[in-house]
Amino acid sequence: MNSLIYNYFSNFDEWNDYVKGNWSGKGISMIPSTIQPYETGDETTVTWKANPKEIKSYFKRGKSEFSLIWLLESDVLCDRIKLIAKDADWECEIQAMTKDRFHLHVLPKSDKSKILYSGVVAKKKGLFSFL
Repeated sequence: MNSLIYNYFSNFDEWNDYVKGNWSGKGISMIPSTIQPYETGDETTVTWKANPKEIKSYFKRGKSEFSLIWLLESDVLCDRIKLIAKDADWECEIQAMTKDRFHLHVLPKSDKSKILYSGVVAKKKGLFSFL
């Protein structure tokens, strides 16, 4: 039986080594709008790209798209890190799960009743992992 090994980090360099590369995932989103957003069954997708210079993400749900660049907000807290979006009102918390998966939770800094994304993000593998 394979058990999931959770990752823990003592500094930002260890976190950078873990999160580098290309990741993707599908999750939920709760952003109020004038139409019923849940009738279409749309999921929110994310593409997450991290390298030593910057962390970028791209979220898409239906026709809504968000492209964000992230900045470090605080120290690594064991298996978690908080980031804030550069030039936007979003913040996120990442919790490492296994070597190839983390949980991502993204919400506005000013309105905690909305969620842009909440779900698992997995490291891309294989021939097209660089996309």
